[in-house]
Amino acid sequence: LIMSYAASLGKGMFSEGEKEELGKLLEKIEKISVREEEAFGVLRELTEKEIEVVADPTVLAGKECFDKLTKTVKQKKYLLFYSLNGYSEAEELAKKTAKKLGLTFIELSGRRKSLKHKNHKVIYTAGPKEFLSYIKNADFVVTDSFHGTVFSLLYHTEFITFPHKTRNGRISGLLNQCGLSERMTSSTENITINKINWEAVDNNLLELRKKSEEFLQKSIGYYS
Repeated sequence: LIMSYAASLGKGMFSEGEKEELGKLLEKIEKISVREEEAFGVLRELTEKEIEVVADPTVLAGKECFDKLTKTVKQKKYLLFYSLNGYSEAEELAKKTAKKLGLTFIELSGRRKSLKHKNHKVIYTAGPKEFLSYIKNADFVVTDSFHGTVFSLLYHTEFITFPHKTRNGRISGLLNQCGLSERMTSSTENITINKINWEAVDNNLLELRKKSEEFLQKSIGYYS
């Protein structure tokens, strides 16, 4: 017997051939859960089995699980820019936001070191501890990364998420669940930054965790 927990499809559009193959594979899975509403919509058309939307494992674990990995960051009063896609518009948004808030601009890069010199501080050698620590201690985060968004939520770091040009299902779904869909924007003009109601976010994440734990308990009971 096979179950899935918080599976992600990576995209929302599939060819008829891909859908046919997905349908065959789903026949082998007894308990199905996905991490985004977009994936739920795709799979709902391919199987009559029950499908649940659950929390990403990082959300399920909570910040307490990661706190022991974090460390002190010497830099104070900074905006952290973390981009996986390298969109110039995302960097422009980050720099304008940093200027508006009077924060030092720091880029945490997941890409290879650029041959072109940048006129701001770029960290190319960060590992998991540095990644978590820079997000936890930032005054603001601008990112196009799902996990950059997740850890901003977990550590109550104010943030803006810049959307991917074709794949936004995971991030938009999570932000909708948290009541923060407005925190995703591609606009680099008229930047409005309101304080996040973290109590409401925590309540929404708590409900998502409870639902996810219930799915796991129910599924484990099914197999035992």
